Parts: sequence; C-alpha cells; structure tokens
Amino acid sequence: MKLIRSIAPRVPALKLTVVAVSIAACSPTSPMPSVSQVLMAPGSATISVGQSVRIVATVSTSPSGSTYAVTWTTSDAAAAIVDSTGLAVGIAASPAVSICATASTGSASSGIRSCATLTVQPPLVCPGPAGVLIPSADSMSVGDVVQFQIPAAQASGRSPNEIRWTVDNPAPARVDSSTGIVTAVSAGNTNVKATDLLLGSPCPHEWRAAVFVH
Repeated sequence: MKLIRSIAPRVPALKLTVVAVSIAACSPTSPMPSVSQVLMAPGSATISVGQSVRIVATVSTSPSGSTYAVTWTTSDAAAAIVDSTGLAVGIAASPAVSICATASTGSASSGIRSCATLTVQPPLVCPGPAGVLIPSADSMSVGDVVQFQIPAAQASGRSPNEIRWTVDNPAPARVDSSTGIVTAVSAGNTNVKATDLLLGSPCPHEWRAAVFVH
C-alpha cells in the first residue's frame, strides 16, 4: 500500500515595509510688531512767540527693537507749528496747544498717540532797541543778491540754526530763512528781520535792516 504525502504549496513570504513619516510641529505664528508706549519729554513747555522748543518722543515697541515711524501734528497751527523732528515754534499767543506724536509699526492697529502741552506767550520784549543788521540798509536792483548778517559781537555764542530770517513784505525781496541771503525781486521797499528762536537767549532777540529795490 503506497502512502501518498500531501505537500502544501509554497507560499512566497510577504515583505512588509514600514515607512516612518516625520511630522514637523507647526511653529507658532510670530506676533505682529506693535507700539506699546510713547513718552513725551517735556510733557509741557512754555515759550514765547517766535521761540522754539524740541519735544522728544520715546517709543517702546513689542517685540522690542521693532521698526516704527513717528508723525508729528499740532492741534492749532495758527498758534504753534511742529516739524518732522518734534521742533515746535510759537506763532501766536495761546494758553494750550497740543503737540502730538503718533508712532506706528505699519499695521493698521499699531499706532499710539501721545501729546505734550505747549503754552505760547506774547513775544518777549527786550530792554532797549532792537539790533541792527549789517548792512543796516541796502539799495538793490532787481536780481541783486545781498548777504545780511548779525553783528559779530551779538552773534557770538548763537547757533545759526536758532536764527530765522524773514521779510516784512515779500513782494520786493525774498530772504532765505536760514542764511539771511536776500534776493531783490521787484521794485519796492521792505525790511529784512533776523529773530533768535532759542528760549532763554540773551537780548536782543531781533535785528532789522531796510531794503530798497529799484
């Protein structure tokens, strides 16, 4: 009697490949830069018409060191003006003018404003006559250019940046507000004036000269 052996068919082994998937954790979104505080120094000041004071805005941001921009404004431009550096100049007497700085990092909600209060008093009156420019008077033809100056003894110790030059009547002549250079424009008469804008400067605070254009 023959024995029949049953042979099971050979099944190929299955290969299992395990793929490791690395999932990086999502980084938290960085907060938008913002302004957290604006401090004004001085917080209040008193000047006279024609004088100036520099107001400094110290800005704190979050995160610290973020880039920001500052915009300066005045509540009454007829009484006091302010430039892009915070230098305020008295124009007319007023008990209270708000000089404000708005700091922003650029986002719509990042701006913070802070204000200083400026009191503008009437122009200072120095004892004695006003100063006299050099030359004290000049006859000019249309197109002529003349440099006016404060006498050296009175200009000593004053910075050119604190002197503002104006003319009473700009029709016959115009003046560079920072240098005192006068240009004759048309026939007529006017006065050129130099004013010291610095608070507490010694007298005189003003110098004049006559200009005749023909």
